[in-house]
Amino acid sequence: IGVSCGAAVFPEHGRDAASLLRAADAALFRAKELGRNRLCVYDPELLIAASNRFRIEQALRKAIEGGDFVLHFQPQVCLGRLQTTTVEALLRWRQNGSQIVPASDFIAIAEQSGLMLDLNFWVLEQAAEAVRAWRAAGWTDARVAINVSAQQFVAGDFLADIERLLKRFELPPDCLELELTENMLQTGAITVETLHSLRLLGVATALDDFGTGYSSLTSLERLPLSRVKLDRSVVAEVDWNPRAAAIARA
Repeated sequence: IGVSCGAAVFPEHGRDAASLLRAADAALFRAKELGRNRLCVYDPELLIAASNRFRIEQALRKAIEGGDFVLHFQPQVCLGRLQTTTVEALLRWRQNGSQIVPASDFIAIAEQSGLMLDLNFWVLEQAAEAVRAWRAAGWTDARVAINVSAQQFVAGDFLADIERLLKRFELPPDCLELELTENMLQTGAITVETLHSLRLLGVATALDDFGTGYSSLTSLERLPLSRVKLDRSVVAEVDWNPRAAAIARA
């Protein structure tokens, strides 16, 4: 059993029960943000941060209702064949009609507030619609890679959602590649079972940002993954550092 604690001190952090509880709650949120199993003492900056999170969360809810999100597609190029083999769907938030907000500015808050399931389902639908249009226009082997959140991946009906999506847009399974992060692989048996089911269905799965988490080469051998995407930090020195080159080659 682990314990996350948030502490507030009278009278510095509040002079009544409500103020002290609000301050302690902000400190507790910070303790969880830092990885849990720790103690954090209240700081006035935490309440400002909590207020900002709440503001962004409310704006996200309105953005989902108002359709203010857009997908950008980043090509993945095979240098050997000089061909674009896959495009990666990147979620962006369009504010005030023109300002584009990158996912890194809002994904963490969306996950904490339970909004990621709605966002991920929207991304899947938009990406499937785009692939269908590309294939109809002549790019017959068009393929899209989509990032999947841990909340979505371990949901009991995720596999059924993917099957319904492919059927609805009349797409073959190999037109999708689902990207997972290393942290998601720590979720255990449910993750492994879903990976096997996706492979049987014919949907590819890729491990994203390998090298930033705790996955070992043993886990790569054990998991039914289609691809491993090395993080930039792993390949940054491969042209001059023999050790980095050996790791990337392995």
